[in-house]
Amino acid sequence: MIELKQVSKRIEDKVILDNITTNLGDGLSFITGPSGSGKSSLLRVIAGIDHDYQGELVVNNQVLSQLNSQEESYLLNQTIGFVWQDYKLLNELTVKENMLLPTYINKGKQPNAERIMAELGLTRLANHQVKDLSGGQRQRVAIARELMKNPDYILADEPTSALDKKTAVQVMTILRELTKSHNVIIVTHDTAHILPTDHVIELDKGAVQQVINEQEESNKRSSQLKRNKLLNLKGVKNILKTSIGRHKGRFLTAVMTLLVGTGLLLGATGENLKANNDKAFDDVLKTYGDQILDINLVGSFTGADGTGDDEASGPSADVKQDIGSLYKKYQSDERIQFATYSQAFDEIDITVDGKNYTVPSSGNAPVINTILAGDMPKGSGNEVVVPESFVKKMGISNEGALGKEINFNSKIVVWDGETSNFKPTNTKAKIVGVVDTTMKMGTGADLFEYEIEDSFFFSEPALSKLLEVSDKKLNDSNFIIRTTSPKTLIEVRDELNSQGIVPLGNFEVVEDVVNLGDQSTEQTFMVNRLMMVLVAVMVAAVYLISSMLRRKEYATFKLNGFDSTNLTLLNIIEIVGEVLVAFVLLIILSPVLNIMSKAMFGNQMIALDSIVKGLMTVVVLGLIGLVISEVIIRKTTIMNAFKVGKE
Repeated sequence: MIELKQVSKRIEDKVILDNITTNLGDGLSFITGPSGSGKSSLLRVIAGIDHDYQGELVVNNQVLSQLNSQEESYLLNQTIGFVWQDYKLLNELTVKENMLLPTYINKGKQPNAERIMAELGLTRLANHQVKDLSGGQRQRVAIARELMKNPDYILADEPTSALDKKTAVQVMTILRELTKSHNVIIVTHDTAHILPTDHVIELDKGAVQQVINEQEESNKRSSQLKRNKLLNLKGVKNILKTSIGRHKGRFLTAVMTLLVGTGLLLGATGENLKANNDKAFDDVLKTYGDQILDINLVGSFTGADGTGDDEASGPSADVKQDIGSLYKKYQSDERIQFATYSQAFDEIDITVDGKNYTVPSSGNAPVINTILAGDMPKGSGNEVVVPESFVKKMGISNEGALGKEINFNSKIVVWDGETSNFKPTNTKAKIVGVVDTTMKMGTGADLFEYEIEDSFFFSEPALSKLLEVSDKKLNDSNFIIRTTSPKTLIEVRDELNSQGIVPLGNFEVVEDVVNLGDQSTEQTFMVNRLMMVLVAVMVAAVYLISSMLRRKEYATFKLNGFDSTNLTLLNIIEIVGEVLVAFVLLIILSPVLNIMSKAMFGNQMIALDSIVKGLMTVVVLGLIGLVISEVIIRKTTIMNAFKVGKE
């Protein structure tokens, strides 16, 4: 039994329902009245679709205003069937698919669809899409769908108003036949179908004018309202199959949006920035060699005022600095590739495997361009790294020189005031590395290079032995530290300057590259953020428009008892499918996308090491779409989607 107790409804200052108190639900009932009398509004209140009213509505001994969302969905899925004037069917679905829609969340015993179609004359139309049917056929499909709910009450809103006379008679005959097993409530303004024995509630201006054949409590079955069930797997499969299959354009639009958005983000925010910065430094490296990353630390050097033509003979070591403790410090610094002493030697004579070799003096401090074989001295024994030019004199390969022992004889300069003396010294050492000692100076057309053949680098024990002939200590020796990157070179330089140490190196050239990279980083960072915002807006806009266009579809699902949880489940699975298809297409189309990205951004979009990044990107964009569509789903109500409630 349905009980209305002082039910009223207003829209602004207009009275729609005025203090209605009555009972409905035993057999067949009619609600009649002129247009605008509140008939349809009352029916929607009874159905639990319209919650904007005052008073109390009781269905099967339960107050509707006290129901939660799951119980309200149960009401529409198994207690009340609502037949709309304009059907509210999903036009792209077939007759049978529309009929089965409410059964996917109804776990109870369900009517036989074939039997219902046979009774309503729909059997031959079972696999026809609703959009291809006539008005009368659609009305019968709408009734058939509600019968699949096996509800206690069937509510029909002007079921014959859009039909011709013959079809209207057929529909009313069907509805009367249904009163044998269901309680039927029909809203109509056409009294031609009403019999003298029918229960009739007549409305005018929202108020009950008269009740004909007032009903007692219903003897027909009634069910207790419960929480609605979660979609079953078969339902999910069938709904998504028809939803995606009949809306391929919508599905592909979402896929292409995710694909394009992911492509733009990968192209703009991928390795482009790092690649450009690396290319700038590679050009410098190609010009100057690895030594561009070297910092030379010297205990003393000649000031500019000691190099003029009028300067007295002999060096003027007017800059002195304590570098003794720095070697050990930077030798273990992770920013440093290696640290090695750079002692100059004169009149070098070397014996290897019984053969003597003379090395010409260059007058330059030792230099290292590239390590060609082995490594720099790190052990506690007597070790040496030799220039490639010396290995060539030996007539062997760089790798073949490793492990050979040399007898190293030379002279080192010892200063007595302003007088220089050359003292002989010697040691034995094992070759542990071979280096390119090509020196590059100048820029552009003025760039020139030459090889420093007397660049030999000894381990601490070996160099200590060579320095024994002088009063020079190992801690006083000059050394080279090679940094790991242009930024660390500038970082270490500034660190040394803060300690009062003046390092030597190609700092201006490197600093230009670093500054250029920083500017590029800042500009690219801004472009990347703008691209992220634009892509996010694009994805959000596409999903917003798509979801807004689907509001009637969502409302139809809700009309059939689908609550927000079930619609969310469908939405998640659908978007997961879009994300997976977009990701697969991203991989398949990566060669073409890489060509486009190379032309637009200067780097390839998809590489093996960026596949995971591509998946994460498309997932994040999918989540944006999920959030947008979820908001629309949750905000969509049957009333606002179908724009009803003004009567």
